[in-house]
Amino acid sequence: MALKAEDEHLKIELWLRWQPDTSRELRLWASSYAAFSGWQAARTVRIDSDAGSACRQAFIKGGVYYEDTPSQDTRWRTVVGIPLEPHAEANLVVGAIVIASRNPPDQSCLGEQHRRDHMVAFRTLLNDVALLTQARP
Repeated sequence: MALKAEDEHLKIELWLRWQPDTSRELRLWASSYAAFSGWQAARTVRIDSDAGSACRQAFIKGGVYYEDTPSQDTRWRTVVGIPLEPHAEANLVVGAIVIASRNPPDQSCLGEQHRRDHMVAFRTLLNDVALLTQARP
């Protein structure tokens, strides 16, 4: 199953390690669902907190993290965190990409039951991100 936005309402976010010399946090750098007028408005997640956010979990574990939130009270009900490691040979995670769906896990293309299909799609996404980081003007 391919990841298709026309089949369900999705968002994608880019979370990056922010000022690693002075703070232990990830900052929301870009989102398909929100625009920021300044860096102060962007959300942050403490790396050393107990928060279960998908960006934090993917960053710490260095692997894909699935978060299922089947409650009707939550807007984003299926969430996947993917660690961002632009140069794999460096073994350095610099952030995370988070993809979320409004569908419950059993009705979402992001559900963990589709994990095998995700591996190719996520690898392609990360390769595209790596190419963008190496692009020169």
